[in-house]
Amino acid sequence: MICLKWTKFIERKKAMFISGGALLSAIFTLFFAVSITPLMALLCSLLIGLCGQLKNIPQQTIIQTSVSKEKLPTVYTSLNVIVTGVFGLSSLMMGMLSEWYGIRVVFFLSASMLLLVSVIAYKNKTSFT
Repeated sequence: MICLKWTKFIERKKAMFISGGALLSAIFTLFFAVSITPLMALLCSLLIGLCGQLKNIPQQTIIQTSVSKEKLPTVYTSLNVIVTGVFGLSSLMMGMLSEWYGIRVVFFLSASMLLLVSVIAYKNKTSFT
């Protein structure tokens, strides 16, 4: 809804939304990791999802505008194969890490990776124009 309402603004500030969405997702993931009440965990989960979408929508826009219509099905198919494979492997690794070190370590690692994404996106913001 936010992206629909402010389409032009988001279009001009894609890099900010990608890096900012990742940064906010990292922050709320940290809050989720240390939450002590179910309500706080639920609120953090909602905010993680919202920030993730604010990051993902501009990313999808970049793909759709930089690839020809004829190649879009191939690009999306390839991306989905990669994402599914990485998701499966990372789920296995995160499961093992949570068994060995506890679930909070997994959330801290996840927040660190989101922070890294945010930094990379910010440093490469000229690529999103």
